[in-house]
Amino acid sequence: MALPTLQFPSLEECNYPSSLEPELEDNSIRTDMQNGTVKVRPRSTKNRTTFNIEYPLRTFSESKVLEDFYDEVRMYTPFTWTHPTDKDELGNFLQYGVRFKEPIKVKQDGSKPFVKDISMIIEEV
Repeated sequence: MALPTLQFPSLEECNYPSSLEPELEDNSIRTDMQNGTVKVRPRSTKNRTTFNIEYPLRTFSESKVLEDFYDEVRMYTPFTWTHPTDKDELGNFLQYGVRFKEPIKVKQDGSKPFVKDISMIIEEV
């Protein structure tokens, strides 16, 4: 599958995430039978990964880059996201076609008036 043409903001524009937790999707359908056995089959051949990403203590300008990007794509437009640490055999960073799974969360702590914490969940398409 070809990757979407729209790109997630580069690491230079929004800095490196402090937390990046991949989560594999359960791709199985289970059916309990009357005799006590369980039939299991795959839902599809695609195994999707969900990424929980956190960008804490970002400046207003870094936060604005991510908020503007979310406003542009919302939760229905797929985009290409480059994994900041995983590489393929040739040393290139892995790229995924993803979309936002839920709205991004932006928090501002009153004790730190010029920074925001941003968290988001993206999933493979």
